[in-house]
Amino acid sequence: MLNTFGKRLKFAMIEADMTTRELAKKVNVSHQTIFNYQSGITAPSSTMIVNLAKSLNCPCAWFFIEGNKLYELVRKAAFEQVNDKDNSRKRGVNDD
Repeated sequence: MLNTFGKRLKFAMIEADMTTRELAKKVNVSHQTIFNYQSGITAPSSTMIVNLAKSLNCPCAWFFIEGNKLYELVRKAAFEQVNDKDNSRKRGVNDD
């Protein structure tokens, strides 16, 4: 089951017929970094996810599925950012 970022990354690499070293070179990181992403030791930044997706010729959305820890973290951060902006606007409107 492809229920983690790492498993989806591995699958995309297989589909692209790309090794860890080849992908690492394309996205300008060490092969250990790619291994860490695959193993769930570290999570890539949003910019790195875009670079991985481009290099593997797959949509960024491929890496995000409901129930995926990375998806949940990104979703939570996005909602917090939206709420912060909304609260700032409301404060600005109420202050006038």
